[in-house]
Amino acid sequence: LGPVFSQEVLGEGTSGFGLLMFSLGIGAAIGVVLLLWLQRRLPREQVFWVSTVAVGVGIFLAASFSALPATMLITIVVGAGAGSGYVTGFTLLQEHTHDDVRGRTFAALYTIVRVCLLFALTVSPLFAGIFDAISGAVLTDSAFEVSGQTVHLPGVRLALWLGGLICVAAGLWARHEIQNALRKQES
Repeated sequence: LGPVFSQEVLGEGTSGFGLLMFSLGIGAAIGVVLLLWLQRRLPREQVFWVSTVAVGVGIFLAASFSALPATMLITIVVGAGAGSGYVTGFTLLQEHTHDDVRGRTFAALYTIVRVCLLFALTVSPLFAGIFDAISGAVLTDSAFEVSGQTVHLPGVRLALWLGGLICVAAGLWARHEIQNALRKQES
């Protein structure tokens, strides 16, 4: 949805999308370097779910802005959360997987990641289109006014908001599952 968001919401086109991708990459690098610096001070389990929630909140906030500089700053946060969450997730999986099933576990993980990516790439434009139709039918010009400011609600923004909320929910679910696993391990 990035190119569509850059075109429809930010009005920046391909160059704006390139800058958002650059921000995402810078954020991922910052997240990994920060993780390397803090890894001995913070519990990995907490870093994982907090990173996932930060990605979701960041996606939601980035989709809320209509100016490229603000969106780029928030996208750096998204990249930092994604980078640290990715590294921490793999580390946790490596630490907590028995040797006899490690290969199958990582093979399953890579397969699930690819299937989910393919699913997201096919379903997110569909949701953006559906949300665009709903927004156009409910709101005049897919926009409304708040305190004299016009807020546009194109389908791409609504789809990104949904994606951000799903990511926050996944992070909170991961927190719940990690806490349950740690409790069982202590007993």
